[in-house]
Amino acid sequence: FDRRREYVQSQEEHYGKNLEVKKLIIQKTNDIIAKEPFETHNQWQEASEAFNALMEEWKQAGFASRKDNEAVWQEFKSIRDEFYNRKEAFYKELRESQNQNYKVKVDLCMEAESLRESTDWKKTGDRLRQLQEDWKKSGPVAKKYSEKLWKRFRTACDEFFETRSKHFEGMS
Repeated sequence: FDRRREYVQSQEEHYGKNLEVKKLIIQKTNDIIAKEPFETHNQWQEASEAFNALMEEWKQAGFASRKDNEAVWQEFKSIRDEFYNRKEAFYKELRESQNQNYKVKVDLCMEAESLRESTDWKKTGDRLRQLQEDWKKSGPVAKKYSEKLWKRFRTACDEFFETRSKHFEGMS
């Protein structure tokens, strides 16, 4: 019985240390959440990597007794769930914003393409410059569309300005 008692006591000490480690991990997750709001993709990536590292620490920490283990797990899990729900909401809003910006940029491309063959040099030149300003203000789009849209818009503008330059080239 003495050996058994020693074993149980050593297990309880071990579980106590594991519980302290898990509480420390929970504190670290709370510290990460306290740094919110994250406003960029890179900030969310860094925080996600930190959460993943903390999850690995959690797995390595070991069991923390029957009475405590479930409670600390639920606390840790609720913090992680809250974090990932906020992250999902951020990316959903970002996608919606990029989709809206995509529509705006397509409209700008279409208008620039409709103006590229115009011979009303002053009015069309002013309008294309305004479209270029609107392009700058319109915000980012998804990377897979960004370069294509920019080339399309730039080509339409360049065609008009090159044609205008050729027209005025021979005049003194």
